[in-house]
Amino acid sequence: MFITNPKKGQNDSKVLRYIKAYNEILHMIQSGLYPENSKLPSETDLSQMLGISRMTLRQALLLLQEDGFIVMRHGSGSYVSKTPNVNHAGLEKKTNPVYKCSQYEIELATISYRIDVPNDYVINTLGKIVPWVMGVDRLYEHEKRARAYGFTMIPYDTFEAYSINYAEEAQLAAFVDEQIYEHAHSTKLEIKFVKGNDLIKTHKMPSQNNWFVLILEVIYDKTGNILMHNKFFVPEEDAQLTICTH
Repeated sequence: MFITNPKKGQNDSKVLRYIKAYNEILHMIQSGLYPENSKLPSETDLSQMLGISRMTLRQALLLLQEDGFIVMRHGSGSYVSKTPNVNHAGLEKKTNPVYKCSQYEIELATISYRIDVPNDYVINTLGKIVPWVMGVDRLYEHEKRARAYGFTMIPYDTFEAYSINYAEEAQLAAFVDEQIYEHAHSTKLEIKFVKGNDLIKTHKMPSQNNWFVLILEVIYDKTGNILMHNKFFVPEEDAQLTICTH
């Protein structure tokens, strides 16, 4: 994920334009200018409003669709599918989901990190350009056996906002595993079943059939800014998922 540096010069400004367009359109949706189920202006009109090319606009729209805020319908246009509510705080207690998704009483066993210049994938995932991004590897164990693995992306501005000394391993571990949820306004979870990959193999995560439950988690502040992006992998046979509705 942290392999290539972003291209310099013209491409940097192009990336900045579509990220900026993403944020501007999202703000229009947040403000109620375009409520749920309403249709956005045509691509021609919207690109003129934002002062960008249609190609740059389409990149922003595709990213908004990936994040679930709009639906692009061929031949019809783009429609708002949901409105981010930045003023409502949910009643659910926000905690690290990996502890709730394993049938074992797991605990954080090891943590390591690296700092890299974000590439295009990271910029797209975080929805913004930052000077650097930290990648954090976490291994969770039960009775000295690996039972879950987590990979985390933390943008530079999260550390600036909360004055975290990441050089102190204990402080970093406490922040990413617990304290971030105290600062979070909301989180978004997505659960998938995936085949094991090289990243999981590197951390010696055993699985009987090489299938894992993948928990994608995005943590937001009250403005909709992404504080942290997590991927947790739990072996399928170890996973325990309980969904309660009321």
